[in-house]
Amino acid sequence: MVCIVFLKVAIALTPLIPIVSSILIPLLRLFTRRKVLFNIILLSTVFIDTILVFYTSYHVYFQDSIIVYCFSNWFPPIGICYVVDKLSIFMSTILVTIYSIVSIYTIWYSRHIPNYYFFYTVLLIHLGGILGLFYTSDLFNIYVMIEVIGLSAYSLVSFYHNKLRSLIASTRYALLGAFYTTLFLLAVMFIHISLGTLNIADLSIKLGFGENYIGSCFLENTTTLNNGYVLMALVLIIWTTLFLSAVFPNHFWLPSAHSEAPSPASALLSGVTVGVGVYVIIRLLYLLMHSSVLDIIVEGLVNTLMILSVISIFYGALMMSVEDDVKRILAYSTILNIGYVFMGLSLGTPYGVSASLLHFLNHSIGKASAFLSIGVFIRNYRSRNIHVLEGVGRENVLLTSFLTISLLHLIGIPPTIGFYSKLLLFQAFINSRAYGLALVVVLGTAASAYGYVRLIEHLWHPPIHGVLYRVEKIHLSTPVLVSLLILTTIMFTLGLSYQWISHYMESTGFYATDPIMYIDSLCSVFRELHP
Repeated sequence: MVCIVFLKVAIALTPLIPIVSSILIPLLRLFTRRKVLFNIILLSTVFIDTILVFYTSYHVYFQDSIIVYCFSNWFPPIGICYVVDKLSIFMSTILVTIYSIVSIYTIWYSRHIPNYYFFYTVLLIHLGGILGLFYTSDLFNIYVMIEVIGLSAYSLVSFYHNKLRSLIASTRYALLGAFYTTLFLLAVMFIHISLGTLNIADLSIKLGFGENYIGSCFLENTTTLNNGYVLMALVLIIWTTLFLSAVFPNHFWLPSAHSEAPSPASALLSGVTVGVGVYVIIRLLYLLMHSSVLDIIVEGLVNTLMILSVISIFYGALMMSVEDDVKRILAYSTILNIGYVFMGLSLGTPYGVSASLLHFLNHSIGKASAFLSIGVFIRNYRSRNIHVLEGVGRENVLLTSFLTISLLHLIGIPPTIGFYSKLLLFQAFINSRAYGLALVVVLGTAASAYGYVRLIEHLWHPPIHGVLYRVEKIHLSTPVLVSLLILTTIMFTLGLSYQWISHYMESTGFYATDPIMYIDSLCSVFRELHP
């Protein structure tokens, strides 16, 4: 009993702790300028959240439980509940792991930037917003968290506000974000008008999935379903998720936004923030639409998503091969890899979802390592041009080795875990007899390999213009070395323990596509509060 109470308190505090710390930092700045204090606040906040998420993850996975916390014991549709299940805790674990590693790197990076305390503040707001979105079970609260995530992301992109390109990238991102979040809010309004609730489990019941639950849980169970409103709302939400995850044709903001942000922010935006759209689309497709009254339109939607995902893969690979800005190369790689993720999600099977989630994990690790590595080169040589950086890897073997490993991981070279997610995607398509999509995995990997290898080759190859100039050797500080070493270790460790990892990925995939447990967990709490 004490354990359950502590777990509920833990999930209530997890999104709140970064928000409180983000308020504390500017207040303390009024009284002190000691950077070590702000470093301690940043690291302790992220590490506390990491501990809480891993503790919750242990209970969700190893004890096969779902934790529900309703604020002030107010139950839906009036109140808001946090529901921590295998999908939400999986995404949250990726988030806090990448955040904790990037925070260590940020301690070094912040030595070279003004207003580092503002950077810390925005990072913590961003963390709290994403955790709140992963935990909530309410569509309106998802909208609120998307706004929090967006506002902090716009600030991160425009952090170097003295650079025109940063301001342009941030302005474009913010204007598009305002437009798409408005569409999301309209969708929320349409759903509430039609169904009288915004709780995801309650919506699933009222759309016909959980017919056996009607009358046994939630405060309101009678409604007049307006299929037109609901269909319009779900289409608007899907279109917004394509923007959040930068899937073609809503991808055009990402290369500039992610490349103009400071390198730690680029690692987070590209590695974990795009996962917001992935999470929302899984909830939408498998919790609300499959086996509901709207099931007849699911096939058309997933086919459309599949086509857009395939276009994203080849578009990203093409742009990687012609781009000369190293950060934009990595940004286009994000479009490519999210294409793989959405392609697996669109398959409509537990194995497709498992493969997509594993690939998102691999993308997050590899992209964080790549952005952090290239960020050191950019900081030292004051350039992002691939030709200006030509040959610098020869004098910085250790740093280039970290970058090379991360890029090989993104290509899918064994024994890194990056190989197994593409293998799992390939097998999922073969098992579903989608042989054309299986071929896309192979061709997309081959096409993207050129872009990745091109970057590696330019760093290692001596300059071809005249005499080889002397390249200064970079001294890797302890925070940089520790962060890159941890990420590299994770790539190999997960690859070597793939058989163990695959069991939990399969469990998560089957759970994410079967909402019975999700609905039942909320109904059980309702019966406890309303016997």
